[in-house]
Amino acid sequence: MTDRSPDGARRARPLPVAILALAVAMSSTVDATTASCEPAFAPGPATPRAALAQDVALLDATEIAPGVHVLRGGADGNVLVLAGATETLVVDGQAAAVRESVQATVASVADAPVRWVVTTHFHPDHVGANAVYAAGGATVVAHEACREEMTRRSEVAAIGWTIEAAPEAAWPTLTYADRLDLHVAVARADGESTDGTAGAPDAASEVVELHHLPAAHTAGDTAVRLRHADVIHTGDVLELGAYPFLDIWHGGTLDGLVAAVDRLLELGGPDTRYVPGHGPVADRAEVEAYRAMLAALQSEVRDAIAAGTHAEDFLASGPMDDVDPRWGSAKGAARLATYAFVQAAPEELVRARDDDG
Repeated sequence: MTDRSPDGARRARPLPVAILALAVAMSSTVDATTASCEPAFAPGPATPRAALAQDVALLDATEIAPGVHVLRGGADGNVLVLAGATETLVVDGQAAAVRESVQATVASVADAPVRWVVTTHFHPDHVGANAVYAAGGATVVAHEACREEMTRRSEVAAIGWTIEAAPEAAWPTLTYADRLDLHVAVARADGESTDGTAGAPDAASEVVELHHLPAAHTAGDTAVRLRHADVIHTGDVLELGAYPFLDIWHGGTLDGLVAAVDRLLELGGPDTRYVPGHGPVADRAEVEAYRAMLAALQSEVRDAIAAGTHAEDFLASGPMDDVDPRWGSAKGAARLATYAFVQAAPEELVRARDDDG
């Protein structure tokens, strides 16, 4: 789906036909979710904590487990903060434009310095604070494919979307291939270990599990599980309130998205709180319902391809017309269906009917 230009930029290969033009007409493709990825990176200098607290608007902060907060505000991605005894871990950092609000809100819920920043994927609305925290001594962690994408300029002409390369200061310096565990020091007032037993080896730490979710929203998605807090940050594999953006130009696939949600359910339990990339914190039942919505589309796409249905006919059939509007707008549904079909279908089903090539 993509290639590299001589200058190193990543560019989408031309699709067999501009079927996506139909999707743009049907679904106003570059909506709030995609547009939030567009701003160029501009990390700038760190702002002193006192100034932040006085002059910068804070994001909404909700404590969902002891010492674990979710920060939300605007169209940018959700931030997860684990406030430890001597160190703080942050998952995602919203966009560069709201970097100071992220810093200020993190400082309002965590006294210890930020030592770990986990990036769930490379889109700019999730990495805006990386460079600032790295300058302060934090280690930025991500999947190896995420780091690769952050080092490249990416152009997607089909939807008029360009992602500038991140500044080197924002690049992850610790990467992993499949699984990585971090151990973050936490305070326990009751003297017990984080798993409720006395004297266990992890008595002073929260185990933060990083799991790669291949070929889902992108090629380099990470799910972040706080083992003892029973919290999972899903990145944009789970989006609530708007249909997920399937980034087929950077490794995203519907099959991978369904498999990734299955993995999230495997990692969680009956009481797990799921922090989506965008939208409100969810319980297991909400994630299961989201999975059912994706699986229904997956079946429609597979059936249409097996029947030799052309992309134009598939889109005209309204493949997601009967889906519950709780998941988002009709435009978002049409976009998701379009991208899923175009990514999965053979060339002859997406080539324009008047295309002799």
